[in-house]
Amino acid sequence: MKLSRNVLPSSSVEPSRFVLFRRGKILTGRDGGILHASGVAGADESRAIHVGDLDGRACYAQGIDEEPPGCAFVPLRAAFILLPEDLFSVAATAAQLLTWDAGHRFCARCAAPLASVAGERARRCEPCAVDYYPRLSPAVIVLVHDGRRALLTHKAPAPFFALVAGFVEAGEALEETVVREVREETGVEVDEITYFGSQPWPFPHQVMIGFFARFVRGEIVLDGKELDDAKWFDVDALPTVPPNGSIAGKMIEAWRTRQRPA
Repeated sequence: MKLSRNVLPSSSVEPSRFVLFRRGKILTGRDGGILHASGVAGADESRAIHVGDLDGRACYAQGIDEEPPGCAFVPLRAAFILLPEDLFSVAATAAQLLTWDAGHRFCARCAAPLASVAGERARRCEPCAVDYYPRLSPAVIVLVHDGRRALLTHKAPAPFFALVAGFVEAGEALEETVVREVREETGVEVDEITYFGSQPWPFPHQVMIGFFARFVRGEIVLDGKELDDAKWFDVDALPTVPPNGSIAGKMIEAWRTRQRPA
């Protein structure tokens, strides 16, 4: 099951499904599912954003005010842990589109109301002839290693050690961001930067781009802003780390498997 992110809904006669939010939380049913039938109170295609098609059925994102019977709203981060990867992809897309929609009702230049653009995921200011598209903020996430050891970091209140991460700055190549963020957050230098993969991250509109980087030199010196701890861990003595559904968890597992092949 994979979401097709087409702008216009399919012509399927099957009932639509909705991903519903209230104040940043996502609606889940008794079974923990996030997809709700069109009959759910408050669900309305005319007030919703088309997210894409799933199994030939149109899916919409919408904010609602009431909690339907037998359902509950949970934080999106909790849904990330609870949902399988394919359904979280639907939730992530819905959350990002709702965030974009809420923040793009008026033109940033002249404050005129924005209008939807037919056939595109965009809003247009007619007086300025400017189109506004959903925003994405690229960020790198880096697993620094020296072979058998990985440099893992901690930031409260997370219950696990994770990886160095940071946003790409204007005019910066991704590899340059890797070097800068690792140096700024931990004080060490790296090279041999290799690409791992990427993951949409709807908190609120990021895409995480994963890299491995080999330790060159330096002692751990925290910047005092981003992190409260950073340590080297041997592959046989790893702490609690992010779940495998996250790109951080996948990267740590890929590195661990490389060092300890089955």
